[in-house]
Amino acid sequence: MDRKTFLKAVSVLFANAGMVSAFATNLNIEKDAAIKISEGPYLLSMDGDKVCVVFMTNKRAVASVAVSSQDDKNFSKSKVFFDSSPTGRKHIGTLHTIWLGNLAAGKSYSYKIEIKEVLEYWETYKGAKYGATKFGEILECDAYPKNLKPLKFRMPDSKESEISFIVVNDIHQSPKTAQNLLNLQNLTSADFILLNGDMLNTYQNESIIFNGFMRAVSDAAYGNIPIFYARGNHECRGKYAEAFLDYFPTQNGKTYYTFVRGDTFFLVIDVGEDKPDNSGECGGITDFDSFQREESEWLKAVVESREFKDAKHRIVFSHIPPFESASDAYNRAIGKRFREVLDEANLDLMICAHWHKRFIVRANEKFPKSKIDITTKYPIVINGNKDALKVEIGDDSSIRFAFVNEKGESTEWLDLNNLR
Repeated sequence: MDRKTFLKAVSVLFANAGMVSAFATNLNIEKDAAIKISEGPYLLSMDGDKVCVVFMTNKRAVASVAVSSQDDKNFSKSKVFFDSSPTGRKHIGTLHTIWLGNLAAGKSYSYKIEIKEVLEYWETYKGAKYGATKFGEILECDAYPKNLKPLKFRMPDSKESEISFIVVNDIHQSPKTAQNLLNLQNLTSADFILLNGDMLNTYQNESIIFNGFMRAVSDAAYGNIPIFYARGNHECRGKYAEAFLDYFPTQNGKTYYTFVRGDTFFLVIDVGEDKPDNSGECGGITDFDSFQREESEWLKAVVESREFKDAKHRIVFSHIPPFESASDAYNRAIGKRFREVLDEANLDLMICAHWHKRFIVRANEKFPKSKIDITTKYPIVINGNKDALKVEIGDDSSIRFAFVNEKGESTEWLDLNNLR
C-alpha cells in the first residue's frame, strides 16, 4: 500500500469514528458512481437580503449556485455564488454551504446548482504543473432531485403582515414522524419551517443527521421553503455536536439569533444542555456556563434594540422553556440569564418543546413544570413530540395556532388574545 492510499484509508477510519471535523470527512466514498447531489438542497437562515443553500454531494467537488429573477432587475442576468472558505479558496468537499446575498425583499428567484468533481489538484499529485487541477464530471441541477420541482424561493417582504409557519420538535430520529407532520397539507401556506430541537438522540455521525430527520425535512421543503433551527439539549451531545453549524449555518455564526418576517420579530434562544457542566452526564466536556453568560449579554442587547421594540409582534423560540424547574444553582442561573430578561421584553408569545407533551400556559399563570413559584408574563405554547404546531399571524394583528397530529387531525384554532 502506497503512502497516499494508506493516508486515505486512515482518514476514512478516523472519519467514521468521528475523530475529525465534518469538513475533514469529505472523501470520495463513491469512486465509481456518477456525481450527484446526495442530500438536499435546503434553504437556511433566510433573513434580510441573504439565504444559505446547503447540500451534499457523493464525491469531492467545488460548487456554485447561479441565481436569476424575472422581477428583480439586478438578477435579470444570473449571478453566481461560490462555496468558498474564509481564506478565499473554493471549498473542495462533499458538504456545501453557499450564501446568496443582495436579494430584494418580496422578489422571487430561481437558482441552479453546479457541482464539478475534483479528482486531484497540483498539491496532491506528483509531477503536476503549478495550479493544475484534474476535474471529473460536471453536474447542473435546477430542480429538487427527489421530485424535480424547480428550485426557487421568494424573499420575505417587510411590508407583509400575514405570516404562517410550522414548528416540529422532539422527534428523536424518527424520520417517519417528520414526514407525517411536514405533509403537503400542513406546508401549503407555510412561510417557513422551524425545527425546535431534539431532532436526534445524539449527533453521533453525519449519516444519522440525514437518515434520522433531515432528509425527510429537506424533501418536504424541496429547496423552496426556508428552514430555521433552534438547537435543543440533545443536539449538544455526540461526536458531531461541534459540527452543528457546519450543517445548519446561521448569519451570525451562533446557535442563537434573530430574524424578521413582516412586522414580526423572531428571537431564537439556546439554553444548551438541561444539566449543569459538572454533572456526570456532561462528562466534563461542556462549558455551557460561559456559553449562557455570553448569550445572555447578547439577549439583553437584542431586547433593548429599536428593531425589537418597534416590532408589532415579538415571538421567541426556545427548545427548553427558560424557567427554573428546580431551585439548584444551574436552574436559578437559567432563570436569571434568560427568563428575567424576557419578562421585561413585552413578548407576545414563547414557543417551546422539550417535555414531549403539548400544553399551553396562559399569561399570569404559574408555569406548571416549575418546582418553585414562577408566574409567566406572556403566553407559552409547548409543542408535543407527535405534533406539528401551526401558527398564523393575520393582517389584523391576530395570532392563532393549532396542533396537528401525524394523522392530520387538528385541534381547533386558538386565538392568542384569549391566553393573555
